Amino acid sequence: MGQSRMVQLVLAICLLISFVIIPPARAESSFEAGAGAEALVIPQGISLAGYFQRRIWLTQNPPSNPNATYFQASTGQHDVIRAKATALKINNKKLAVVSLDLVAIFPGVREILAQRLTDLGYQPENIIVVATHTHSGPGGFANFRFWELLAADKFLPHFFSEIIRAAEKAIRIADSQLTPAVANTGGVGLDGLAVSRRSNQPIQTSLTWFRLVSRAGQPIATWVNLPVHSDLLTPANLEISGDIAGEVERKWEQRFGGVAMFFSGASGDIDPHGFTRDFDGLTRLGANFDNMISSVVPFQNAAFVPKEIETFTYSQELAKPYLNLGACVSFLGPFANILPYIPLPAVFAQPAQLVGMKIDKHAYVFIPGEPFQNIGEGIRQAGMKAGFETVTTVGLSNSYLGYIMDADEFNRGGYEACNSFYGPTYGAKILEGSEKLLGIMK
Repeated sequence: MGQSRMVQLVLAICLLISFVIIPPARAESSFEAGAGAEALVIPQGISLAGYFQRRIWLTQNPPSNPNATYFQASTGQHDVIRAKATALKINNKKLAVVSLDLVAIFPGVREILAQRLTDLGYQPENIIVVATHTHSGPGGFANFRFWELLAADKFLPHFFSEIIRAAEKAIRIADSQLTPAVANTGGVGLDGLAVSRRSNQPIQTSLTWFRLVSRAGQPIATWVNLPVHSDLLTPANLEISGDIAGEVERKWEQRFGGVAMFFSGASGDIDPHGFTRDFDGLTRLGANFDNMISSVVPFQNAAFVPKEIETFTYSQELAKPYLNLGACVSFLGPFANILPYIPLPAVFAQPAQLVGMKIDKHAYVFIPGEPFQNIGEGIRQAGMKAGFETVTTVGLSNSYLGYIMDADEFNRGGYEACNSFYGPTYGAKILEGSEKLLGIMK
């Protein structure tokens, strides 16, 4: 065999070995992100959802406004009510997270949005809808008699259609803005901002964020997770407002750019603290928050390009639903214990749909209710044990199944226990389901 033929044979063998033994280089992630926001057109005089104290009784004159039936009509709009969306795309898979300035999310919204977004390739399981939980946002969005009478007022089909329109538009804007991006996470403890709703004692809460920036350095969006009830404004307020959530989003956007999306985390037992409960107090809270974040480098962790983004769903069975009347009037002391449990309609007898989102080693757990702080901490610990670097609980997601607490808090009674419909095991069940979900995600 000639020398040239020998060289060719050796090269061919080496090339073959390289394909068999040496794996091909992994292509750089095709991760893209985009964001959008759309203002909702608010019907004149629509009632505000969130406070039972705004209820109109037979002894009062009902409002003449057709957009307010069981609750007092609004007297104006203080600030914009928005639908905000983040679109994420990786390897031709798309995900969308939507934040609405409402007190809660009515079931079925994500499915309706998916039907309207088939041309863009979004599936229901890859759409997550979160409420900011403002207690001064518009009502009329819940097609369910129980919530109509207790918190959200009579269902208004025309306004529900407006919510869907705005949410769809926000997603479409976000999708049209998809661009190669990097992500960043961070967090900081905040003192003097929150108080326990149960003990009225000041507590520390933590601000965490997930920030998206284009490869060119332009801000896209930030998920701002601040576990506190967005209810600084009292039932006496009748002006439409995003409350704390809206103020926090405005301050973040002014300082860091992009679209800010407020998540209330595990805040079932956490209230704002240290500010008057009016618009002056809201302004001061915003200034205080801005001062806090100005001293924080919001890019304290190195930016990374996500290589894996997946959503997961776990259906957690719950106990039979009932209304604990004794908890609702626990101020009566021992007399409250003689009051009966009232079974709730079959529509309540449903499992909790827990949704997980995995972004590399970062986990988000979206829960359809208001988990207490210790429930959120239990979920965080379960996620850390599963091997995630960060774990964030986001309540008020995709539906609403009341307050989520442990047995001790449920047996203690009070407003939150009155609005917890699955008995003393509810908190343990959500923890159990979240742990299983995180195990699947890992």
